[in-house]
Amino acid sequence: MSSLTWLYLALLSMRRKINRFVVSFRLSTSLALIFFIATLLQFFLILSERKETASLHELLEGANLRIKQLENYNSPVKASVVRSPRHLQSDLPVIVAITPTYARPTQKADLTRLSLTLRQVPNFYWIIVEDSATKTDKVKRFLSKCGLHHTHLNVRTPQDMQLNTGEARWHKHRGVEQRNLGLSYVLEHGHEFLPDENNAVIYLMDDDNTYSLELFDEMRFIKRVGVWPVGLSGGLMWDGPLCDETGVTGFHALWRPDRFFPMDMAGFAFNIQTLRRHPNARLDSSVHYGFLESSFISQLLDKDRALMEPKADLCRRVLVWHTRTEKPNLKREMELNAKGQQSDPSMDV
Repeated sequence: MSSLTWLYLALLSMRRKINRFVVSFRLSTSLALIFFIATLLQFFLILSERKETASLHELLEGANLRIKQLENYNSPVKASVVRSPRHLQSDLPVIVAITPTYARPTQKADLTRLSLTLRQVPNFYWIIVEDSATKTDKVKRFLSKCGLHHTHLNVRTPQDMQLNTGEARWHKHRGVEQRNLGLSYVLEHGHEFLPDENNAVIYLMDDDNTYSLELFDEMRFIKRVGVWPVGLSGGLMWDGPLCDETGVTGFHALWRPDRFFPMDMAGFAFNIQTLRRHPNARLDSSVHYGFLESSFISQLLDKDRALMEPKADLCRRVLVWHTRTEKPNLKREMELNAKGQQSDPSMDV
């Protein structure tokens, strides 16, 4: 074999080896690349799953928190919770509101609207007193869901003090027995629901008036009897005390200005210790109409105007309005009644 032939065969053998190496290298590289890509995809898949799991976990936690908030917001207030001092702060005076109420088409609507304001007042206790021989199911159901610390009482207005058909609202006192029962309850049972039975302010509230939240901040630290003007009262845009830095100097009132304290019921609140010093102070149904407030304040302050505490920027701001809910038009309902029918009474209106 010639040297040229041998060289040719050697080169041919070397070329075959190189080709096999190249093929083997490409195959190895491809497999490595496939493995790398598969590993990378698996890594991102795991990472994605973890993120989704974390997001789902956070979502579930958030949902559970919201559910708990809603349950707390809508849950009925049990009697044991209502009267537990642990749920009222001991370092902040409790505002105790006494509200008389009576059955009428707008009763639940009025109480609902009022409760939405009162829910925003911290350290607040509500005493609802029905003008009824028994506690009605409607008010019971309302209070069970109102979200407020409360006590439910009832007392019927005597027959001779009830308004007759067609008789004007102003002809007789209203809510006297109910407010007096609430006052007696505070004196006798205050230790059961107040963290400190001597650290509270009492306010006599109607169920259809309009109250600014600022009013409750103003009254919370009253020492004896705090006073302020009332909007849409006494036939005026506002009536109530006139004040300066020295105290109450007079009153803006045109109806019977000779009253010693020409005030509206919504225009004052008093410290519980003031009531304890005058435990027999009550609203007197025997006084002339319009003198109910003046008579009661006179008992609390021994007719000393100097003891009145001006609130609401020296009585320059109106923070409560003597409003009334318009009587609803139930003409169609009356037509049904005339036919011996009525709207479904099981609907809690």
